[in-house]
Amino acid sequence: MRPNSERERSMSVAEATEDIRGMAEHLVDVHMNRGRMTAYDDVAKLTCTSAAWLRKFIGRRPDASLSFATAFNIYAQYHRICDLIDARADAERDRADALLRKRTHENFQVFGSPVPRVAQTTAGAEMGAADRVHDGTQD
Repeated sequence: MRPNSERERSMSVAEATEDIRGMAEHLVDVHMNRGRMTAYDDVAKLTCTSAAWLRKFIGRRPDASLSFATAFNIYAQYHRICDLIDARADAERDRADALLRKRTHENFQVFGSPVPRVAQTTAGAEMGAADRVHDGTQD
């Protein structure tokens, strides 16, 4: 166990409730493609609550108490959505990198030279700049 000085500060119930409320709001925003009321219904089904309770909770109504089970369901669905978004972003980044590598390789083949190594490219750029200085073509 870590010493007290290294432990993270405990979160109050009010802070935890606000975090869960923000996650619930985000889930509703993500599901808004068919309208707000449908989004409330969709998120309520995912989190085992009712759409009416979800609207009260997000609207900070005092009669919408948050149980541990409901908080956990909202937390789990929120992180599931975040993981899906991260996975899609990673896949898109990988696809873009592969396309860039392919296009770069094709461009070098069109000009009749092999794909240069980084060291050769750097040395060539420095030599080219020095040649332009000596022959008067430097900007």
